[in-house]
This record gives sequence, structure tokens and C-alpha cells, in this order.
Amino acid sequence: MGLNKKVNQLYDYFGLSLPLWMESRKTLLCFAFLDFIFIYIFLLNNILMNNQISKLNRSLLFIFIWALLSYLNGRYSFFKKYKKIKTKLYKLFISSFIVFLLTYFLDKTLIIFFNNWVPIGRDNGFIIFIFSYLIQSLKFLFKNSINKNSCIYLVGDEVQIKLFKKYIHPISELRNVVINNFTDYEKDEYSFKTIILLGNSVENFYDHYSYLISEKSEIITASNWFEKNLQRIPNEYLSINDFDINILINRTQDINWRIKRLGDICISLFLLVVTSPLIIFFSILIKIEDKGPIFYSQIRTGLYGNKFNIIKLRSMIQNSERGGAVWATSKDPRVTKIGKFIRKTRIDELPQLWSVFIGDMSLIGPRPERPEIDKILINEIRFYNYRNTIRPGLSGWAQVNYKYGASIQDSKNKFSYEVFYLRNFSLLLDLLIFLKTLKLILKMEGSDPKSYDN
Repeated sequence: MGLNKKVNQLYDYFGLSLPLWMESRKTLLCFAFLDFIFIYIFLLNNILMNNQISKLNRSLLFIFIWALLSYLNGRYSFFKKYKKIKTKLYKLFISSFIVFLLTYFLDKTLIIFFNNWVPIGRDNGFIIFIFSYLIQSLKFLFKNSINKNSCIYLVGDEVQIKLFKKYIHPISELRNVVINNFTDYEKDEYSFKTIILLGNSVENFYDHYSYLISEKSEIITASNWFEKNLQRIPNEYLSINDFDINILINRTQDINWRIKRLGDICISLFLLVVTSPLIIFFSILIKIEDKGPIFYSQIRTGLYGNKFNIIKLRSMIQNSERGGAVWATSKDPRVTKIGKFIRKTRIDELPQLWSVFIGDMSLIGPRPERPEIDKILINEIRFYNYRNTIRPGLSGWAQVNYKYGASIQDSKNKFSYEVFYLRNFSLLLDLLIFLKTLKLILKMEGSDPKSYDN
């Protein structure tokens, strides 16, 4: 029995449920928690043995730093891009060793600033590294959220089935999921079966096949399947029923949105102060490079369609859009030498923290688009305007799951992630997006335009 199944049984027993975005990360969360528990018990044991209760806060700080660096460095992942277990173990070892070195040197460096600081120690740090590596390596023995010994049955016409297979093809290859038409349904061949209802087949199917629920077959609409398993809903599977208009329009009165706004104000102000030396330094470099203006102002669409100005550090040549608004392209010749670096590291976005502070934007939300491009996308993408029922963000669910887009198709794909965010907003999801954004910045990924086929 896989770990996911055991966890599901535990949650069912206590009548608990997880947010959809957390469902697919249950295994990783369990092993991250095991990491935390092991390090805490190990350090607590040392503290009690040496009668050094004053070190308890320092130990908790060490665990937090270790966990944060582990996440940002990818230790708490399945390393899905690698197929062989040996390769996964090797990559995990390298990642774990890097985290060990960073935490060790940071722990030593703190002695310079705090006279009474007693470091964890090389030996203790090495023991934590070895056992933490062994704990994380065990996760490769468990299956992903979509079971490999499973089959998906599709209910719908040929056109609907072909479209669905187009979206699921990369996943089915990666996880060896078998996809059949419902006409080929077999009772006992697979350990887990999912029946996906496409188009308008819902009522008719339940009228004739509701008994399959008792056989423990999962019966789900295509929209809900995408939301549950891919954390996105492609535009072709959206309907008006996927949106509660009253909630979308009145959500700013919700306590969570008020907390979100308070967090935007405090965090943006803090980041503006902390990053101001960076902004000043690169402002000087931009001025030196071509003697042009330092900042670049652009009109974007905000909350409820209101227009506002965003300010960025200029990363392109002067008058780069004299012919009108255009999408950026891969290896865009308009980008300056300094611009290439500040775009990759997202330093050019830092002045937008002011827009967050004054309320035009949020730290997390759909990226604001230019009105000229919005007019095109509204005609091409159904329900596109619904993304404007919340403040646009510096980063969002689409930005951390889909690379920089440069076409209408890319915008459709991004919107499928934005719909998921609209339907599943929570402060914890915002925190996850914030951490994933930090990871992208450190890896200098996600800023180069690239088109996708699906």
C-alpha cells in the first residue's frame, strides 16, 4: 500500500481534507515533516544532555534555515526529470550536501555578530546531513499522486477524447497511466480506475452507470480532474458553474483578503528598504550603459479593470515599442546587456513593490497585462475578465508553474492556472507561491519567453 493511500485513510478517519494544491504534495510534506522532527529531536537531545536550554531557540532557527534552504534547493521534491533511482539519489545527495555547507557556514558566521553564539558544530551538522539524506531518499520508494497501476476511462465523443488526450499525453507517458475509452471498461484489470466525464455526458452517464461508485471507481468531470491533478483548468473545460460571481466580486470583504492586504503593505515596505541599495546600484549601471532613462513606466490593467502605471528598471533599449505593444520574444534583441541580468534575476521588477504598497498590486496574484493586449485576449479567452476580480500580483500561480509566455496560446495556458488560483485562494497557497518564486529567482528561471504547444 502506497504512502499516499495510507495518508488518505488517516485523513478520512479523522474527517479531514486538504486543499487541492496540497493533495499532490502530501508525500513531500510528510517527508519534510519527518526531516523537521528528526533534527528537532536530535538537537533537543543534545541540549538536554548538556543542560543548555538557552540553545533551544537557536536550534529552532537552525531547523527553519535548514528547511528553507532545503526547499529552495529542491531537496523536498521527487526529482521527476530523472527516471533512474540512482540518478535521483545522486542529485539528492548533491543537493543535501550544498544545504549542509550553507547552513554550516552560516552557523559559523553568526559567531561574528553574536558573542554568545555557540555553533551547532561540524560533527552534529554532519550527522544531520547523513540522516536527513537517508530520510529524504525513502520518498523515492513511494508512488506519485496518480498511481502508476491505474487506468483512466474517458466518456465523451471522439473530438472531446482527442482534446483531452492532447492535454494528458505528457503525464500519461511520465507516469505510465493507461488511457482507454469507456466502451473498453474492464472490471478488475487495474487496481485504481478513474472515469472522466467530458462535455455534456454527466447526467446521462449517472443515469446508466451510477452503480460504478460502489466499485470504488472515481467518477469525475474533466474540469475537476484537471483542478485536482494538475492544479489548472484549461479554458475548453470551463463553464459558468466554475465561478461563483458573488464570491469573486465581494471577496475583498473576507478576513483572509484583509490579512493578505496587510501582509502586502508590511512586506513590500520591508523589501523596498532592504533592496533599495540594489535598485540604486543597477540604476547607475543602466545610466552608464546607454545614457537613457533609468525607469520604464507602462500602463497595465488592475483590479476591476482600472488602469494604473507600473514602474520597472529599464531592461530594453529606448523606444523599444515605438510601433505599439508587442510580446517579448526569446533572446529579444531589444534587451540591453544589463537588462539581460536584471530580467533573469527579476531585479527589474523591484520598483513595482511601490505599486504593491499603495494598493495597485499585490505580492501574489495574476500578472497585470497591458490594455492593448487585454483587448485581444478578452476576445480569444472565455471568462478572461474574471482574473481582474482580484489585484494583479508581482508573481502568481501561473508564473511559478508556466514559463514566460509570448503568444495567445501561452496566455490561454497561463489563464488555466489563474483560474485555479481564483477558485482555491488561501494564505497558505500565497506562501507556497512566494517560496516557489524565490526558488525561480535563485535558479534564474522563468523570465525567458518560450511558447508551448498545449
